[in-house]
Amino acid sequence: MGLLRRPSHRQPLGVHAELNVTPLLDLAFVLLVIFMITAPLLHQGLELVLPATRNEQRAEFPPDVVTLGVTIDGKLSLNGNDVQEAQLTETLRLLAKDRAALSVVVEMPQFLPVQRLVELLEHVKQAGIGRMGIVTRTLPAL
Repeated sequence: MGLLRRPSHRQPLGVHAELNVTPLLDLAFVLLVIFMITAPLLHQGLELVLPATRNEQRAEFPPDVVTLGVTIDGKLSLNGNDVQEAQLTETLRLLAKDRAALSVVVEMPQFLPVQRLVELLEHVKQAGIGRMGIVTRTLPAL
């Protein structure tokens, strides 16, 4: 019974208020390493500026070429007529059914985000049109 200790007056009983911070530091270092590894992967975009033509007059296209115009605020036009993006694929599909050698040229401002161009080209591809082109134009100076 010598293993049990009796409280004595020489050693006062008390609570030691020490906080063990080792697990907290381990967690902080693990999170730091995770953020250091994943932070470069969060930026997936490309900085890409499309070239603009030097000739400012509008190009004339043959009848088997359809122009898909897009403005900087996102409005779409097909051969000069306004079109909604929801009906774009179906409209292009109907045009492609009438003409076998149909080509689509996307006319867009130079500083339009490239992701928007990719979305429009995806509509053209879903319509079954394989021949595509891009014409960029500079924005007029204000």
